[in-house]
Amino acid sequence: MFGKIAESKWKNIVMFITVFAFVGTAFVGIIVYKLTGQISGAAVVNGKEITTMELNYNARLLMKDYEDKGIDTAPLRKTIYRQALENLINQELLYQEAEKEGIVATDEEVKRAILDTPAFQENGKFSKEKYYAILRNMSLSPEFFEGLLRKDISIKHLLTILKADFYVSDFEVDTFLKKQLTKIKGKALLITLKEPKIKEEAIKKYYEEHKKEYSAKKGKKIKVYKIDIEKLGQEKAEKLAKKVFAELKTNKEAKEEGVEKVLDISYYEEKQLESIPEKVRKDIEQLSKEKPLVFAKTDKAYFLGVFEGEVAEALPIEDVREKIIKALKVEERKKMLEKLFKDVEEAEKKEKDLNKLAKMFNGKIEDINDNTLQEIAVRYGIQSEDVKKIFKLNNGEISPPLKIRNGVLIIKVEEKKQPDPKKYAEMKESVEPMIEGQKFNTIIQMYIDKLKKESDIQINPRALP
Repeated sequence: MFGKIAESKWKNIVMFITVFAFVGTAFVGIIVYKLTGQISGAAVVNGKEITTMELNYNARLLMKDYEDKGIDTAPLRKTIYRQALENLINQELLYQEAEKEGIVATDEEVKRAILDTPAFQENGKFSKEKYYAILRNMSLSPEFFEGLLRKDISIKHLLTILKADFYVSDFEVDTFLKKQLTKIKGKALLITLKEPKIKEEAIKKYYEEHKKEYSAKKGKKIKVYKIDIEKLGQEKAEKLAKKVFAELKTNKEAKEEGVEKVLDISYYEEKQLESIPEKVRKDIEQLSKEKPLVFAKTDKAYFLGVFEGEVAEALPIEDVREKIIKALKVEERKKMLEKLFKDVEEAEKKEKDLNKLAKMFNGKIEDINDNTLQEIAVRYGIQSEDVKKIFKLNNGEISPPLKIRNGVLIIKVEEKKQPDPKKYAEMKESVEPMIEGQKFNTIIQMYIDKLKKESDIQINPRALP
């Protein structure tokens, strides 16, 4: 494997990266879905199971990361779980490669990593009590945590070997720096989006469609059926109860004579089960996706419980109005930006005069006075691939329309100047590791994509929200 990589056209690229950096962009397109219904965990990669416990743990880590940045994770829950699952699949593929190459972390390496972790130490020495306490607090068993650690160390071994034959050339560094530090004198036509106006009907519609995302509390939809032993007699009641229980496995409704539906509710709190005998309440409370049916009995009756799905009690619309408006504005801006970009693109094919284009779209022309491309990119929020388009322009040429966060931009170059030598030298040292990281990240993602195409990957859709 390593020989083939070293001989490939990518052998001149290097980097530093950690295993948890891989978040791919083509989750649905790359992974092979085989919905067999036989998977008990979250996924199976070449016969190796990824457990739901691993998925939930990684999803919690991602959610915490988002929340630490002040991002509301409620509307992102599905995306976060898919991202977590893809990360786990990537890690499993790389770990299996490490196994093939015989570079799996040893017990001693795992032990050393735990002993050297500052979080598990007291006064500079490993504390067994602190180690177990932290794992308990995170709801992790030592076996589960040490398994994660073994994978992490093993994959780092693999990546260390993969990066050995890569380097970044002076030409690549020079090209990057010139794209950032070349100075431009010219004009910028800025066409900004108007502020979207959100109608009340749209707010109400969005609220109804996304109630689950704005829940005050979560519960479950359940039904409970009763079969009276005193009325039917023990033998008849037992026979009917068994028959109904078998039917409920495929049909969520029981209509036989002698069967009474005593509850059909969205269950949130214990007091809602007061009509159920105390002896069977615990069984009913345990109804869930994992345990969709319950068969319980008292001296007087049989009770059959059915789980019909999760429910959420939504917050009042007024409590989430601002969040809804914000979300709707984001959606509306995307649509407006796409339309504006297409309109400007069509107009620019026929008209190259910035002043005339400014009048057509109510735009604003600003001066660019010996600013570096880096400064221009920051000023207008230009994407890196669009910086290349400006860099390629000659004196007197204008750029194609460029999408920016809040509108469309067109740059006219009147004069280009070479980078300042002093600034060039200052940036060169710091920029090399960054270029190495970006390059190697790309290579590893290509490597993972290749492994995915060659692998048997089965996803359990029930594991995802």
